[in-house]
Amino acid sequence: MFTSGMSPSLRFVTMLTTMLVAVPTGIKIFNWLKTMHGGSLVYRTHTLWALGFLVTFTLGGISGMFFPSIAMDTHLHETYFVVAHFHYVLVGGTVFGFFSAIYYWYPKMTGRMLDERLGTLHFLTAFVTYNGIFWPMHKLGVVGMARRHHTYFITTDDFTNLPEWAAEWNLFISVSAFLFFFSNFIMVANMLISLVRGEKAPADPWGGWSFEWMTSSPPPTPSFDWHNPPVLKDANEHIAHEPGRLGKWFNRLMVPEDHEEVSH
Repeated sequence: MFTSGMSPSLRFVTMLTTMLVAVPTGIKIFNWLKTMHGGSLVYRTHTLWALGFLVTFTLGGISGMFFPSIAMDTHLHETYFVVAHFHYVLVGGTVFGFFSAIYYWYPKMTGRMLDERLGTLHFLTAFVTYNGIFWPMHKLGVVGMARRHHTYFITTDDFTNLPEWAAEWNLFISVSAFLFFFSNFIMVANMLISLVRGEKAPADPWGGWSFEWMTSSPPPTPSFDWHNPPVLKDANEHIAHEPGRLGKWFNRLMVPEDHEEVSH
């Protein structure tokens, strides 16, 4: 937008709103971190993907804060830096969460546990090669490597453009991209093998407390006997009854029981 020829006043508004996007995003990141800090984590493959999402999404947000600067945005426009930022947010923030959900819900959907060794191998291979693709793009973007070009000039006696090491990094990125693509077949193989001869999944393999973990894996239809429904306990009960102001604030957010009188 900054290179589209808009008026200076509108460009200032665009700059300001672009900066303000970081405020709710930053709050949400600290929200996730504090939730895990005060929670009870089960360190399995789905947790690794969730942690990987936090790292990559945060790095993508940090690189995005260069773009509200009009001078920096003009320099970085249509370069590999934009590609790196976009994919750190999109792939790290969406695909990694999608992988985490697959590993988390697969036992409930199929009644079989995924192999944690293959899952860890998938995460390590994909996470390393993913960063091998997009992290060097920041450096290439800063020196001016444009995106959507099939070839580039490097610095020679006749042309002054990209340094010679840019071609080496570009090759490294291409190799990492192929490895990242093929690493996902580890997850596909894990899903197929586990479906045939994987360990049978219990009703609650992760220590969850919501209704879906109170029935067998995979769940029957109907999932519960509604003449004798299960009782869902409040996992936040220890916070709600803590002394001090935090407990009082939390209690105000809770829905009162049926037998309690609600004053209007």
